[in-house]
Amino acid sequence: PTRFQMAAVRSRVAAGMDRTTGSTDGNAAAPAWPKVERWGRVAYAEALRRQLALAADVETGRSPDTLVEVEHPPTVTLGRHAPETDVLLAPDARATRGIVVARSDRGGKATYHGPGQVVVYPIVHLGRLGLGVKAWVCLLESALREVLASYGLQGELSERRPGVWVNGAKIASIGLRVVRSVSYHGVSLNV
Repeated sequence: PTRFQMAAVRSRVAAGMDRTTGSTDGNAAAPAWPKVERWGRVAYAEALRRQLALAADVETGRSPDTLVEVEHPPTVTLGRHAPETDVLLAPDARATRGIVVARSDRGGKATYHGPGQVVVYPIVHLGRLGLGVKAWVCLLESALREVLASYGLQGELSERRPGVWVNGAKIASIGLRVVRSVSYHGVSLNV
């Protein structure tokens, strides 16, 4: 596919949230979220600044839970504890290709972001939804696998390797940070 179909992700996440908020009769109205923002192509540092501001607003209730769709110029992000050696491309080769390395406050190792890759940042107050981090990660993995299935691809999980895989190749990454019950950062899907 040339474009990521967000409808499957939104419906999967919304369905998961409906289940977590105690609506079990099937007749309840769908939750009034998620709000969706499309930021277009944004440098990673600017996207992080905007995520932090949005996360603060979600925490205080000034903004609803929000799914952000974004694309980054060529960037390798490093999780909080990832060593610089996780970046496999030499500095001169990165400079030639216009690839920036940015430290991130999320978990995980090195992750490449670039044109054509879909990045989704769900800024969600897990506490209000009664979700723990593990349940949230499982929900995101499930949403990614559902999107892949809509394209005839079977997404697989590995106990030893994070992310979602197709035929042994990593197709999606998940990297999150949760502060005061609000999750930010998110998923990237190589398309």
